[in-house]
Amino acid sequence: MAKKKVQNDIPDAAGTEALSGLKLKVRKKELTWIIGVMFFLLVVILLTSYLTKSSNSFTYQTLRFDKQLYGTVPVYVYGYTFKDITGAAVQEYRYQLLLRLDPRKNDVPVEGEIVLNQYGRDIMISVNTTGFESCQTTSRDFASLSGFLTGNLFNVQGGVPDKNVANELNFTHITCSLYPDKTVLEVQSSGKTSIRKISNTCYHINIANCETLNAVEKFEVQSLIDAKKRKSS
Repeated sequence: MAKKKVQNDIPDAAGTEALSGLKLKVRKKELTWIIGVMFFLLVVILLTSYLTKSSNSFTYQTLRFDKQLYGTVPVYVYGYTFKDITGAAVQEYRYQLLLRLDPRKNDVPVEGEIVLNQYGRDIMISVNTTGFESCQTTSRDFASLSGFLTGNLFNVQGGVPDKNVANELNFTHITCSLYPDKTVLEVQSSGKTSIRKISNTCYHINIANCETLNAVEKFEVQSLIDAKKRKSS
């Protein structure tokens, strides 16, 4: 009787080595693909972060602003440092200007250079309240102007230009002519929103159509631009 040939299922040494080499190549290919995908995702994340940050940052007349969210409210932030040399020791401060309006789109005209510290650190703000009765954000915006000035170490005093109103309400009577040796900001209702330098110590902030925010933020930004120009020159 012929014997059946038994098939040997155990691969020889050469076959085993070839199979191991094939598996190693497959694993290397898979690992290379995984690493490549991870690297690609990393580049995408970094590039997206950079583009997002770049799109939220811009320079407006030498001032570098960052667009951020203050809660749910978008704001435009410009941070800077300044030194106080009036004391016995020099002190350095940092201030962050927060704007609600995009400074690139705030087209309030400014006539004359704004120099706030030319005659010391006393600044007087005179507000003619007539014409602002229906404006909802007047108090907030004027408080912002006062906060900006005090935050930059100015001594701020408020008042009104009308002598009768000042006496009636026990306010300080303030006009440019009454205080020629101090910086005076006269805020008043007008037919057109604008900022005008009247003299070395007197500025008119004219406001139309309740555009107090536009005028105040323009004054703040322009004063920093002018100060930076003087410092660089």
